Amino acid sequence: AGGVGAVEITVCGSKATDINQDVFEADAGTAGSTTLMLQASLPVCLLRRPTLTTRLRLKGGTNVPFSPGLDHARLVLAPNLKLMGVNLDVTCVKRGFMPEGGGTLEATISSDGIKPIVLDATEASPERIDGVVFGRGDENGGNRLRAALSSS
Repeated sequence: AGGVGAVEITVCGSKATDINQDVFEADAGTAGSTTLMLQASLPVCLLRRPTLTTRLRLKGGTNVPFSPGLDHARLVLAPNLKLMGVNLDVTCVKRGFMPEGGGTLEATISSDGIKPIVLDATEASPERIDGVVFGRGDENGGNRLRAALSSS
């Protein structure tokens, strides 16, 4: 069993109710980064049974210091993996912050085969820049920030 100070972890997958996918759930029990759990899981999910879809439900912190946020996984990691033949769909069920965590990220991972990434100059030229505004408690603060950024 995992926990603070653990040096070993046991992974128990879903029962074989669907031969086309695996389902795993992990709970940090803290504000531990769900996106780092996702990144650590990716190689195993893609190499364990490469033809299957893997679904993950990860609980902990979705937006915590010193870790890529959930929106990075959705808007940066997933599109770049797509260039390599990896399909990653990341959904925010609930955001979780320091110190309590309590967030949930769901991810679906599949691939028909990993391929080398090839970038050319046209793909490296941004056509637009997107942003995500979120926070706790003050909805008006987020709206003011969005309006200020949209007008500049």
